Amino acid sequence: RGNRMAWFYETATSMAGKVAGEKISLLDANCNGKFDEIGKDAVMVGKAKWAVPLGRVVALKGKLYHLKVDPMGKSVSVQPYEGEVAKLDMTKAFKAPGTLQYCVVQNGEAYFDLSKKGGMDVPLGKYTFLRGRLEKGKLSCNIVRGKMKEIEVGSGAATPTWGPPLKIVFAAKKNDDKVHIDSRLRFMGCADEEYVDFKNVIATPDIQVKSSEGMLACKGKFTTG
Repeated sequence: RGNRMAWFYETATSMAGKVAGEKISLLDANCNGKFDEIGKDAVMVGKAKWAVPLGRVVALKGKLYHLKVDPMGKSVSVQPYEGEVAKLDMTKAFKAPGTLQYCVVQNGEAYFDLSKKGGMDVPLGKYTFLRGRLEKGKLSCNIVRGKMKEIEVGSGAATPTWGPPLKIVFAAKKNDDKVHIDSRLRFMGCADEEYVDFKNVIATPDIQVKSSEGMLACKGKFTTG
């Protein structure tokens, strides 16, 4: 609903079926009537609760397939993936007080959700972390790439270290005897991924200002919503 009290809408549809014994749903994510647009439309496989961008490779029952989608979404075809693969596990070194709802990575025109424990076999190459989501009860936050580097998947298993403990990045300046801290705090993980859109979480970090010799000059608590 816009500022002028007018209503705006878009149509969104999905097509569902089975392929290689696995349930699959295609989503017209950009609402243009087509279902085959790589990286723009989306797909849900099996019992997944979240969709990932549509790619040219899909994992069905733990096996990789080349995927081709009819533009109208009425049919799909698959062929076994014959390239080299290795395991990418995004959960082994990720330690956080919550459940990783999804963890989407990209390699060219292939997208995978690696939120399940144990990881999965993926094509060799360099992977970019796109987005994730962390939940614990009513608490949640989203995860974006930030400054996270690409993940190299070679002949052996890759288990990147990321996640908490988080560091807070902020700007500050001194004015006379006062220190002014910018309220725009950034929460970065140990691989420089960024945590955003906190829900039901209020950050109240303790602040210590130290001299160049390491002596405590003053302290306080910063409150932000």
